[in-house]
Amino acid sequence: MINLFGDTMENIGLNKKMKAILNSKIKSLIFLDVIAEPKTFKELKKWSCQSTVSNVINFFEFNNIFELNDDDKYCLSSEGKIISLNYLNFLDSLPDKEMVGFWENHSIKDIPDSLFYDLNLLENGNLNEYDNTCPERSFEIYEDLVQGSKVLNIVLSVCSSKHVDILNDFVNKNSFFNLNLILNQDIYLELCNNYKKEFDIITSSNKTAIYIANVDFDIFLNVGDSFMSLNLSFKDGNYDNDVIFYDESSQGIKWGLKLFENCLEKARYLEDGTNIDI
Repeated sequence: MINLFGDTMENIGLNKKMKAILNSKIKSLIFLDVIAEPKTFKELKKWSCQSTVSNVINFFEFNNIFELNDDDKYCLSSEGKIISLNYLNFLDSLPDKEMVGFWENHSIKDIPDSLFYDLNLLENGNLNEYDNTCPERSFEIYEDLVQGSKVLNIVLSVCSSKHVDILNDFVNKNSFFNLNLILNQDIYLELCNNYKKEFDIITSSNKTAIYIANVDFDIFLNVGDSFMSLNLSFKDGNYDNDVIFYDESSQGIKWGLKLFENCLEKARYLEDGTNIDI
């Protein structure tokens, strides 16, 4: 199991610290290095510039994860040892190196802790990489997943003509459908200004509900009745449109719905699909 700590306030704090490590490449590298054996500051400088490494070590010391031993080497504190066990168990629970790389290299700030530690439920997940030599084929998996659903819950934090076309097809080809769409404010304005005709079609049905996010999500989440898919941003904030994670299992869909519901708590319903005071 991923969550070894339980749900007490103290253990929730341990989980948050582990997530902070996983959400930073440099923290992960230094943490793994010290897990292997105690290291001096000079030995840890190989991972980045002096100021960055110093800031990371300050993070570990402030959070009682690292301590200095008698040889002036950084080693794991008693709390750090507990976190390291959970950290290594998390990596071991992922099915393959590609999947480990996906979660390690992307921002997970929009995934709540409770769901992040349930990633082991996504054992049937797949990664699809964008093929620059044949971009149409790269959209086929996503398009097929969408068109095969009667219910679609989306957190849309990116926008392209292709995405708009797929949503239009979903609305036009499904006599019985439900579309719940959470939009970043910038995406909403882009749809209104640059895709007004298409967006009017999407919002014209009483089976479509539009929500405007109160925060800027960095995820592109889709949850249908037969799938969930997820695109994330890199840790530098740039959106990764080359890799899509998707899962067609009941466990994956359930996980995706919980993530959508969490995002819905940070959004407001749009009464009129064509006007909003931002």
